[in-house]
Parts: sequence; C-alpha cells; structure tokens
Amino acid sequence: MQKNNSKAQPKIKTNFIGVRSRVSPTRKNGPIRPDECFFIRYRVDGKLVEEQVGWASAGITAKSAYEELCRLQKNIKKGIGPRTLKEERELNIAQEELRLKELRAEEIRVARDNISFPTIFKMYIEAGRVNKSPKVVKTQEGYAKRWLTPHLPTKPMKDITPEDLESLQVLMLEQKKSPQTAKHAIDLFRATWNWGKKRKLIQGDCPVGSMERVKVDNIKERWFTPEEIDRILVWLEVHDQATYRLVLLAAHTGARLGELAQITWDRVNLEEGVINFVHTKSNNPRSVPLSSEAKKMIHALKPGKPHEPLLLQSDGSPWYVMRNGILDTDTPLFFRKALAALKLNEGFEKLSKQRLTFHCLRHTAATTLLANGVDPRTVQELLGWSTMKMFERYAHVIKKKKKKAIDALESALQNKKGNAKIINFPDKFETVGAGK
Repeated sequence: MQKNNSKAQPKIKTNFIGVRSRVSPTRKNGPIRPDECFFIRYRVDGKLVEEQVGWASAGITAKSAYEELCRLQKNIKKGIGPRTLKEERELNIAQEELRLKELRAEEIRVARDNISFPTIFKMYIEAGRVNKSPKVVKTQEGYAKRWLTPHLPTKPMKDITPEDLESLQVLMLEQKKSPQTAKHAIDLFRATWNWGKKRKLIQGDCPVGSMERVKVDNIKERWFTPEEIDRILVWLEVHDQATYRLVLLAAHTGARLGELAQITWDRVNLEEGVINFVHTKSNNPRSVPLSSEAKKMIHALKPGKPHEPLLLQSDGSPWYVMRNGILDTDTPLFFRKALAALKLNEGFEKLSKQRLTFHCLRHTAATTLLANGVDPRTVQELLGWSTMKMFERYAHVIKKKKKKAIDALESALQNKKGNAKIINFPDKFETVGAGK
C-alpha cells in the first residue's frame, strides 16, 4: 500500500481559478508518473474553505475539480443543496443510511408476511420459559411437534385459514384423539398467534375466531359428598397416615395435587392461619386460610426445615417425581385403594365424567363453597382460577343458588305485615287490608 506524503509538497495553482494541486512524492499515477491531488478553494458565509476533490489516479482533473467548484458555488448562490463537499458527503451518508433502513424495513415486512408457525412458535416457547413451568413448556412443545408443525410446516401465518385449522381438528379426531386434546392444540395455535400479533410479527385477525370448533364436554357430573370424603379419611387414617394428611389438606383447601406436593414449611403460617401456594398452575401465588382441622393436622407434624416439603409419603419421599427433568405427580396409591375398598367408583369405571378422582376433591371444594353462598370472586381467589370461565363447570350450582334466592324472595314477599297479604292472580296482584 502506497503511503501518502503529499502534505510535504506545496500546493500550486492550476489554469482554473480556485483550483490548486499538489504532486505526491511517493504515490504514482501509472508505473512512472507521480500522482497529483486536486483541491478547490471558495468562500462559505464569508469564510475561506479549502477541500480535497481527489487524485488524478482516480480520474480527477483540474477541469473536473473546477466543475465541482462551480456546482457548489451555484448551490451557495441559490441556497439549495450541499454547499461544501463535506456537507455532500454527510448528506450521502445519511441518504445511504436511510436507504439501508428502508431496505431492512422491507426485509422485515417480507419476513413478517411470510413468517410460519414453526418459526414464530420457536420464539413464543423460548419467551415462555421465563414464566411457565417446565411441564407446561414440554406439553406445548409436544402439541406443536406432533400436530401443529406437521400440519402447518411452511404456510405463512397470515395465509392460514379457518379451514386449515378445521382440517387439523378433523385429523386429530380421526386419529382417536379426544375433543379436549384437539381443543388444546387449537388453543396453542391461538396463543402463539396472539403473542406474535402483540409483538407486531403478525397482522390481522386470528383464524381461530372464525372456525367451527369441536364441542368439548368435560364437565364433571359427579363429585364427592361430605360423607364420602369422611369415609375416605377414616379408611386412610387406618391404612396410610401420609395419604390421609394429603387428602385432608386437599379437601380443606381445594388445592391441586401438584400444589400440595410442593408446599414447603416456610409457606405455612400457623400464627396467621394461612398456607401460601407459590407453585401454582397459573404461576400466580395465592394464600388460603387454614381450617381448624387443617391446622390441627399440621400442628401434629414434626416440623421440618424451611425449604423441606410439608407433606411426605410414608417412606419419607416427596409426593412428586422428576421425569426427564420435569416435576410430575401421580395419584397416591392408597387414595386409589380407598376408592376401590369403599366401592365409590363401582359402576362408573368407564364413565369419565362420573368417575371420582383425586382432582374431584377440588371440584367438591368449589361446589361446596358456591352452594353455601360464597361469592364467585372469592371462590376464584381461593382456588386460583385465572379466569371466571371456570364457573361454567359449576353452572348447575349457581342455577340452584338462583332458584333458592328466588324462593327466598317469594317467601319474604308472602310474609304478612299486620294482616296484609299478597294474593296471586293470573294477571294482577290484589292487596287485602286488615279491615276488609
């Protein structure tokens, strides 16, 4: 690379006014001829400016340098365009940056318009690892890998139609998957879409809203009665104390099995009489008051270290297991034995909506609370429901409550005040006073 020592040489005038040049002692224009650099001198706002135009080896001549000078002077005179070569370079840089920005924006637009489900799901699931349990993440990855990605491999999200999702739904049902499983897959697609739309990766409305969805009826038609829970506890108290404690706390808090399995001693405050569930399905912690029976049971336990499980199996192991790095829970063996011994599922073995399970303890808690007049919002907070949609499962209880309320209203209206009473007629009410 040739070193530029042109500063050591004096600048000389050329045949063009305002143009000077300097010969380089080292730089060559060809094999022999020294290279020559051209400069222009002019005034801007009364100040003398001198700028380098370029080298003869790059095609610059005194004449072309003079033409550049004339162009700049014309800009100065008219007050338009760049007035100096420096301003022009800065303007060119800004224009190039703008061009690149627009090009990048166009590339992003094209990429966004052509983004597929596998691409956006990968972003969605990675973002979800921050606030979702590993079990939920693994389940969603399973749905995407088994159903959504093979069915929607390359089609841009914006081009996916309700018919595409309906065909996936039909495929899953044809392969003997339950309506609930098909619903989960479609719900995952919608969650992915909404996540992408919120981040402006997708535009338009989600096609799930316009599709014909399979109807899911998984509402339990049977749950434990207080008498059945009492029978289970009596049986368990004799056969397995550890399961007895687990079932008692489940019945008295309405907590999920996974929540109970992960409760540690530092999450229990016996002085205030509350238990704090942190590892919840929705990842939203909640506090539940302890009943006197629950407090009595916990008081009888040998206290453990703050981060040790509150409830353990008879062999001292926790109620949860780790499978492929994912925390999981199984229905306690002695709970299943209690159901069998007491014949609580006899005749219901093949009727999933009427077969009693450990989770039915939670349904029983919800039903009992609502049936006893606890307002829905309080029930939601106690059981940790993320939305009020869960109340659809207990519409029968709310319906009975409304009927009971109307019966109470009717009874109140029919009570006498003095000797007055209300007599019902087909199309009017007549009040009969005491003096009539």
